[in-house]
Amino acid sequence: LNFSKISKNFVPAAHCLDFLFENASLSFTDIQILIGRHNLQNESETNWIMRSVIEPIISKAYFLQTDSSDGDIVILKLNESIAFNDFINPICLPRPDVNVFDLMGTVVGYGKSESLSNHEITPKYVEIASVSQEVCLLSDKGKLARMSSNNTFCAAGRGKSPCKGK
Repeated sequence: LNFSKISKNFVPAAHCLDFLFENASLSFTDIQILIGRHNLQNESETNWIMRSVIEPIISKAYFLQTDSSDGDIVILKLNESIAFNDFINPICLPRPDVNVFDLMGTVVGYGKSESLSNHEITPKYVEIASVSQEVCLLSDKGKLARMSSNNTFCAAGRGKSPCKGK
């Protein structure tokens, strides 16, 4: 894969920033990004860096939807570059002309677990295959129909979830 070893952008899921729109006194420039951090309670970790957000490039599709996860991505321009290393790696997104169905990928996040109301201390991850929209919708028409669109791809595996981990 070809990618730059240095970046000034950070790409989280847009829903991770919903709190900014619920609190009028906060703005994107109030955000500090901890990149390379693993255990959020381990103060002795040293392989991470902190960056500030200069401005967002927002997916208007996500923020204009009320009952959809369409376009659930935002690009945050940072005040300083990020140098990739063993602890900080870029995300890899497919080109639009690449068929990703049946390819394995890794879903990672600190989101709320399915049994807890608090966010995780360490990230959960799961290796999971991407599937077609048709296969995805057949598994759960109600919930997945609201989350699925031509701008998304679906990952599926019986009993697997990024909230549960592997």
